[in-house]
Amino acid sequence: MILGEDSIHLPKDFPVRVQRLYQQFNVMMAVSIFGGMVAAFPYIVWELWRFISPALHPREKRIPSISSMQSGCFL
Repeated sequence: MILGEDSIHLPKDFPVRVQRLYQQFNVMMAVSIFGGMVAAFPYIVWELWRFISPALHPREKRIPSISSMQSGCFL
């Protein structure tokens, strides 16, 4: 049998220990925070663009669209 109780052989006196009590919680929080930042990144960039774009001249406003097209084609 490949999977199941017979796949792992541990001694009877093998204690399962956690190095730090809060380690698993910290990993879960770090993954959640990083995932939230990745998911929110497009919205944050959009809000920054909405804040900056009113101060730009029409010629300056098209530069980010050209650079985003170039980076999109690069990927």
